[in-house]
Amino acid sequence: MGLINFGNQVNSVSAIGGSPDDQVLDLGLYFGSMTLMLKLVGVQASTSGVKVKMETSMNVKLGDWVSLGNFTTVTTASSFDKQTFTNLLRYVRWNVFDLGGATNVTFILSGIARNP
Repeated sequence: MGLINFGNQVNSVSAIGGSPDDQVLDLGLYFGSMTLMLKLVGVQASTSGVKVKMETSMNVKLGDWVSLGNFTTVTTASSFDKQTFTNLLRYVRWNVFDLGGATNVTFILSGIARNP
């Protein structure tokens, strides 16, 4: 089992898209699943909900990311969701695909990875 922490800090996002390169995790081929908690820390402007999904890839240079699944939409500061994702490839990242009208959101994403 291993601890996962995307960025070791609060992540600030003002546009949709995948995590920055320094937050793409190389899990090697050691882990088959991960359980993560997404906690919305702050929202600038009103939002109908922030939508985040997790993605996986074997080669980050090719940009071939496959969706692992979505978190439940989070709408207010201090709201959170926990999800388990399986069938991991070597790399994983988060992807904010809808800000729901917010101009900026901040969140924490952390959890654990498990051996198959």
